[in-house]
Amino acid sequence: THNMKILVVVGQSCDLRVLANYLEDEPDIFSQCDLLIRKYPFSWDKEQENGISMINNYVTNIEVNNQDLLQNQIEWCDIMLYNTSSCGIIAMLSGRIAVNVALHDILYWNPLEKQGSKNAIIHCMSAVELHKSVKELKKLDTVKYKKTQAKQMNYAKYVYSAVNREVLNELLKL
Repeated sequence: THNMKILVVVGQSCDLRVLANYLEDEPDIFSQCDLLIRKYPFSWDKEQENGISMINNYVTNIEVNNQDLLQNQIEWCDIMLYNTSSCGIIAMLSGRIAVNVALHDILYWNPLEKQGSKNAIIHCMSAVELHKSVKELKKLDTVKYKKTQAKQMNYAKYVYSAVNREVLNELLKL
């Protein structure tokens, strides 16, 4: 069996530090996994580098790459971990399973709490839940992977859908 390929996309300054804290509690979350981190490109460089060096204490197969296209990284991965980034939806629309991980430090903010998210989105609120989800996802055969992914894709289409002109006209009537 190959290592599970996990893409971590950063959306907030604390994401990688909180992920490192998860690893402190559950050091084996990413055993038999290749981890690719895509940093938030516009800010928080020092905080992200600190988080990466903390994660390096627990994960051997780790790469940090913001050079490659996001789409290529999504094609590479088996699953994506995200918190507040819209990349999670992009992954779902691209045929990958995305896992929403609570990587916030103070404010819990989930922009994806919409109708239908409960049975489509995999939420992990703790290190234990993330470890359990990664273990379960590693066990998925192709059929079960596609079934889970199809649920997510249907949800993602609902989040990023074309404008419904009738609904828009109704909303704009005063």
